[in-house]
Amino acid sequence: MAGQGVERSDQHSFVVKQLCAEFGDRVDPVTIQDVAAGELAGFADARVREFVPIFAWRRARARIRRQLDPAAPASRGDLRATTATVGVSPPGG
Repeated sequence: MAGQGVERSDQHSFVVKQLCAEFGDRVDPVTIQDVAAGELAGFADARVREFVPIFAWRRARARIRRQLDPAAPASRGDLRATTATVGVSPPGG
């Protein structure tokens, strides 16, 4: 459906905007886009789509935080363990 493509584009834009606001000074924008797309893809078959952007943002945020600080404990917002590596720079680096 054409409407789903627009909806998914809007969802991706929301997640990227939120992540850039928090991590834009430490994480490459392309990496943020890739992480957002990857997390949104995990909800591709969701029947209820209303909260998908929020769930994807929380997962992406936790994933980036773990890469920035591997010693940090997983947060409650991190609904699954992710072992994928994202290209992030450590603080000050």
